[in-house]
Amino acid sequence: MPPTNPAQMDAYCREQEKPQRSREEVVKLIQDNSAAYAAWLEGIPEGKLAEIWNSPFGDFPIGAAISFPVFHTAGHVAQLEYIQTIYGDRIWH
Repeated sequence: MPPTNPAQMDAYCREQEKPQRSREEVVKLIQDNSAAYAAWLEGIPEGKLAEIWNSPFGDFPIGAAISFPVFHTAGHVAQLEYIQTIYGDRIWH
């Protein structure tokens, strides 16, 4: 897990984002990472879902923690949709 200090996290994220220079690269990265995440989820044994994951943000059952990336991404999608409406894009994508 990268740093949780906001300034360090910002620097870390900016460094991670540098290689992507086009929309196509970003879309491919999201698709590839989503496919890898889905494959990882498929491989989790059912009994492991009740185990506790010790994260930097606290302890969570794995069964609950596996949904965190989805909720996080959904929040960013909502932000992007809102920004689109500010710029006059009223088409639902």
